[in-house]
Order: sequence, then structure tokens, then C-alpha cells
Amino acid sequence: VPDSTFKLSINRLETTDWKALAGTNLPSATVSAQLTVRATRDGKDLQATLQTALDNVVLVVGAKTIRGLQLKLATDATLAEFKDLNVKALDLNLQRSGRDLVTLKASAGHNTDQKKSRAEFKGELQIPALLETFPIDTASFSAGTLRINGKLDAKPGVTNLATDVVLASLTGHFGELRLQDYQSAISLIADLSGNTLNLQKLQLTAQSGPGLGGMLEAS
Repeated sequence: VPDSTFKLSINRLETTDWKALAGTNLPSATVSAQLTVRATRDGKDLQATLQTALDNVVLVVGAKTIRGLQLKLATDATLAEFKDLNVKALDLNLQRSGRDLVTLKASAGHNTDQKKSRAEFKGELQIPALLETFPIDTASFSAGTLRINGKLDAKPGVTNLATDVVLASLTGHFGELRLQDYQSAISLIADLSGNTLNLQKLQLTAQSGPGLGGMLEAS
């Protein structure tokens, strides 16, 4: 059987035209997508790439209508002999009016024969832009990012996790609490065997401005 390729293209589909079928809760957006699936080795191996863009997204959250959102998603994955899945890349970007809100890069894999899984991820949230888009009455920040990255490996009997969470350059206030160039970080390494959690490393640090802050370590 020769190699084969399937392609699907969606060009600026307006979701408002489909609300009669999908329901009125469907967010308004303009959708474009490119999907390519390639089969080789008599269909035993598959490779898929997907690029999706949602423009002019309009969300209704409570009594507030949020306009000007853009969401982009791209992924590249392979499936070998229907048992070895490898998501080589998954990229997600959420913007509002061209301004980044959330970015995420990840990869993952799973082998059904060996019953092993893995994942790596790295994300960044822009706090001022997020609060402008999804406001909280008691919070206002002019600067600050939240970064998250980690790795996960799972095999029969044990799951290993390593992750870092960093809050950087946070400036603003939450209620009566005022912060200026506040930094905080959490680093965690742990494994789970059955019902037993083994905490190999837990480190918390915090500081405000150039001065040294506090640190907590546990294991």
C-alpha cells in the first residue's frame, strides 16, 4: 500500500454562522486551520501536523463581554504502530489585540507496550495583561510574570515530577497588600510510588526589590 496523505483546510470560518447547530453558548470567532495526516508503512505509522488560529474571539464572562482575543495552536505528533505516541511539539499562544496573555510550549509521549509516559512543559502568564482582560476588583498590577516549567515521567509503579514556578517583577496591589518588584519561586522534585509520596526537594524563596528575601527548604 503506497504512502498516503490527508489534508483538511478551514479558511476563516465564522462560528456565528453555526450557532443554530452548535448552540448560542458557542463563542464568536473566526477560525482558520490546516491539518495534515500522513500514513506510511502500510498505515502503521502516522504523522499529523495541525495549525489553528482563532481570531476576533468574543467571550461573555458573567456580565462582561471580552473582545479582541486571538488564540493560536500548533502541534506536531507521530503514532508508530498504534502504540508509540510522540507529541513532538505543542505550542499555544493567547493574545488580546496583539498582546501576549498566555504562552505554552509542551511535548509528550506514551508507549502502550511499556506503559511509559512523559511530558515536558513551559508556560508564561503576563499578569497585567490578564488582569486587564479578566479584571479582579481588588487587584491591579503594572508589571509581573508567572513562569511555570516542569517534567513528568511515569512508568509502572512510579511517577516522577520536577517543576519550577517563578513569580517575577510583580508590582501593584492586591487589596491592601502592596508589592514592588516582588519575586517568588517554588522548586519541587517528587516521586509517587503506589500511595507513597516521596518529597525529594521543596524550596521556596521570596524577595521584594534588590534585597535578599527569605528561603524555605524541605525534603
